[in-house]
Amino acid sequence: DEARKSKENTAKSLERYENLFLETREEYIEKVCKWDAGNTLLKLGKHMQPLARDVQQYGRVTGYNELSAHAHIAFRETESMMEQNRHRVANEIVKLGEKKAGITAELEQWKNRKEPEPAREEKVVKNRELLREKGIPHIPFYMAVDFNNNVPEQVRGRLEEALQDMGVLDALIVPPQYRNSVFSEVAGIADRYLIQEPQFMAHALSELLKPVSGNEAGISGEFIDNILKTIVLDPNIAKTYVDENGHYRIGLIEGNVSGHAVPRFIGAEARKQFRLDNIRCLEAELTLLEQEIDGM
Repeated sequence: DEARKSKENTAKSLERYENLFLETREEYIEKVCKWDAGNTLLKLGKHMQPLARDVQQYGRVTGYNELSAHAHIAFRETESMMEQNRHRVANEIVKLGEKKAGITAELEQWKNRKEPEPAREEKVVKNRELLREKGIPHIPFYMAVDFNNNVPEQVRGRLEEALQDMGVLDALIVPPQYRNSVFSEVAGIADRYLIQEPQFMAHALSELLKPVSGNEAGISGEFIDNILKTIVLDPNIAKTYVDENGHYRIGLIEGNVSGHAVPRFIGAEARKQFRLDNIRCLEAELTLLEQEIDGM
């Protein structure tokens, strides 16, 4: 009887321990799942299912080493991914820093720039430097004129766009006595010049634009007005014309404008506004870029 009772007690203890083991095993899996859900740095992810399977086989097929191996693998994968992210973020910060330096430099240029200028090719820049060295007075068309007060804003935009497309906007006005002196045979320089052939009896650009008095080049308002009278508003009178709708012709080339442009260069107020608009845009872009860098 004692042997039988001992055997029964042993069997009950074994069953109790087996149940306790099963409960402990399930609690372990539940705790690991809860830990994985709440952890933000190390996620078991695809390793959770194999880990749970090995836990179910713990003591018979698997042991501690098999269970811990899943966490070790997940840790190494996470560590590798974090290292890759660190390199990526570091590279992005470098690129953003370079972009910031470029925007900062451009912003300083606009702040220090007295007057905005149209984009110019290097050959044109070199030619104007040469004209200054020779002491030949000259002024770009857009600096020599301004719109008449009664010209609507939309017409101003179309007209400036047309003049730019025609090559007139940044072309130079020089006094007639220097006409033969400006055409240098020096290699690597080039430019455009406006030659007066005023049409006194025709509707001309002088009805929309006027000479700016007291220009730095000292070119007379009368001469500039003759340049304006050279470009007519009526296509039936001359081969060079432009109208208020932005339709133009220069020689055998005829075209029209988009109509979306706003005046940026003709008129001191337009140039001032264009400069301030660029400064504001660059400052806003710089602020957003700094916020992006700080958030990384």
